[in-house]
Amino acid sequence: MRSIESSEHQTTQWLIYWVVYGLFGCVDTFVDFFLYWIPFWYPLKACFLLWCMLPQWQGATFLYNSFIKDAFKKNEDQIDAALSKISSSGVADAAAAAVGSVASAAADAHKTATANAAGTDSS
Repeated sequence: MRSIESSEHQTTQWLIYWVVYGLFGCVDTFVDFFLYWIPFWYPLKACFLLWCMLPQWQGATFLYNSFIKDAFKKNEDQIDAALSKISSSGVADAAAAAVGSVASAAADAHKTATANAAGTDSS
């Protein structure tokens, strides 16, 4: 959120879009099961995302400035405290280690598959 407040115009628009899109994705995950019964829900959702994304309408900027910015500013201290608690508890280090091990396993699998496709032994 701080980078949005200190960025240049073009970057700010896309940072705001991704914040709005992320929040929309979180909400959509839980309510999509109920909303897919509404006729034309998916085209409406696509139109909403286009409204948010296209610079002519700047829908994400409108939503951010009208609703999201105030909520984040109001709860900034709690968000910072939660993030520092996560980083100090080692959760972030454990997640980074897990991502690293998955990446190395994927690289090994790719190497093996490439070697097998070429008809050579990977050992």
